[in-house]
Amino acid sequence: MCSWIAPGWLRSVPASECRGSRRLSADKVGVGICGHGLAGGCRVWQRFAMGDPGIRTFTGRCDCGGVRYRIDGPVRNIIECHCEPCRRISGHHLAATAVANGHLHLESQETLAWYQRTPTVRYGFCSACSSTLFWRADDKADRTSVFAGTLDGPTGLVATEAICASEAGDYYHIDPDLDVQAGDRALEIPY
Repeated sequence: MCSWIAPGWLRSVPASECRGSRRLSADKVGVGICGHGLAGGCRVWQRFAMGDPGIRTFTGRCDCGGVRYRIDGPVRNIIECHCEPCRRISGHHLAATAVANGHLHLESQETLAWYQRTPTVRYGFCSACSSTLFWRADDKADRTSVFAGTLDGPTGLVATEAICASEAGDYYHIDPDLDVQAGDRALEIPY
């Protein structure tokens, strides 16, 4: 196994995919690159947060402050969605973390409104400043996706995956360091 080591974090990939390791500084979010193996160097990239983003308190808000929230619990790293509806809602691609509903606390919600895009999918936004903050789907009823741009920084989270890449806009390139999926994920994504 090839491993990248940082305080509180160990990331391994199968030896068949990677034949070297590199230690990265503990104060950075980084990408570990194996420089050994294949001719010209192995190109297995592993992007990760230096330390477990896990159970911390996160806060966030819309632009005008009419919607404020707190997260007390585990979150996942950022997943980018490039589907057409998410691009139209966000103005680019959606970048979001996810949290169990019981760990998301709305501290101010006077201006929170929900746009029911389909019978099973809705987006939470501020009715005053139009910031989109949340995404919910009936097939993932136990969690809420939180738009990364609404989190107060620094978060220590990093983008790890791009989904619906086949629908990406033609005016930008998807980061090749991400785990890229042509469609939506078939597997369950943990918080």
